[in-house]
Amino acid sequence: MFWIIKFVRFFGILFFCTVSFAFCDTFDELVFRSPKNVFLGEENEFSLFVSDFSPERVSLDNAAFDSLPSGAHVVSVHFGEDVKEKSIRGTKIAVTILFDSADDFAFPAIPLSVDGRRVFAHFEPFSVFENPKEAKPILFFDFLEGGKAFERVRLRVFSRFALSVVSLSYDLPEDAIVSEVLPFKPFDVSKSDFSASPTLLCELDWMPLSKGNHALPNFFADVISFSGKKERIVLSGKTIFVESANEVSDFQSQKNENAEIERVFFDAFDETKIETAKTEDFLEKARAICEARKKEREEIPFFGKSRAKRRAIEEECGIFHQKNEPNTILFAFFLIFGALFLLLFVFLLFLKNRAAFFVLFLTFLFFFFGAKEFFLLKKSVAIFASDALFFVPEETQPLRPIPIKCAERVYVENKIGDYLFISGKNGAGWTKKESVFFIK
Repeated sequence: MFWIIKFVRFFGILFFCTVSFAFCDTFDELVFRSPKNVFLGEENEFSLFVSDFSPERVSLDNAAFDSLPSGAHVVSVHFGEDVKEKSIRGTKIAVTILFDSADDFAFPAIPLSVDGRRVFAHFEPFSVFENPKEAKPILFFDFLEGGKAFERVRLRVFSRFALSVVSLSYDLPEDAIVSEVLPFKPFDVSKSDFSASPTLLCELDWMPLSKGNHALPNFFADVISFSGKKERIVLSGKTIFVESANEVSDFQSQKNENAEIERVFFDAFDETKIETAKTEDFLEKARAICEARKKEREEIPFFGKSRAKRRAIEEECGIFHQKNEPNTILFAFFLIFGALFLLLFVFLLFLKNRAAFFVLFLTFLFFFFGAKEFFLLKKSVAIFASDALFFVPEETQPLRPIPIKCAERVYVENKIGDYLFISGKNGAGWTKKESVFFIK
């Protein structure tokens, strides 16, 4: 019976080595969490939680933050013991950073020593905003459709950096008909809910009755800024060129004789237009990541090169700590050896050998991880290849800031027509079907 014990011991060690390989990315997931809003001129705390290790076993190089970009200054670094949900104990690292410029930031990875092992902690990309107490409320609008005489133009009016909008009014321009689609309703937000995203105030249908230059309605809003100051802001002087009803040309590319009129018209779009930043280089990288992930599912564990190649491309795109792909060979390994150990358990049970219960435990683990791998393989996943997400399955006002980066791995949760609902690590939204590369 000695050979049976050696057989069980050998495959027990092989099993745990395989599981360790499949789930060895624990430290790759170390991420500094940014505050909900990062403001200019204020101390902002970024925190990292290292589970299962006390502060004495976690250290940080004094020069770890020397590689931060200009405009970011570390004020303090604090280590302390913390307890997360489900009573998980560990070390919390709190880094306080002061910014002297409002910009988008993507910090490099920071090296840590955890129990003598060198690992890297990443920062989520974030944006630094002007201090809300100093931000001046503004009004702006965009156009959804139209551009010809006797054709309705949908006009949407937005506010930004306003704690409260008490009232909104507008004057009626000459030679045009205006009707309300979405009436204005007063609103206010909590100071802690500051967001740089625009707030929709109202929607109007504006129909010009003749060709030529037309003045759009002037808007007047009584607002309260985040500093608590009450003021009236005005949106006026906006003029656009309207074609005659029988002319066929591109409304947005109309060459206006008055250069200032043309500039004002396109400025109205700049606040809310969907920027098509899908460069050929970025799309090629997204496609390459998709192909590498497909191969990663089929390669032999320990020997495949697709994972390393894929991670290198993702780092070029500024994407870190992405989940690895499930593996079909790993699934087959768990399934086959689960069945073999089940037969071995029956055999040992028949011989009344005490090793049968250890074999039963291994059989359970094989089938458990096999089932987990199976369900991961069945999920519909893709690579996001766009820079626009929407609240609803239609091309309306996009989400800003966008919670999913181009070339990021996402789950496809739902489909309506040509639109897919996708979810990533930091958010979800609707996108067009052609804006993703399917892995599975």
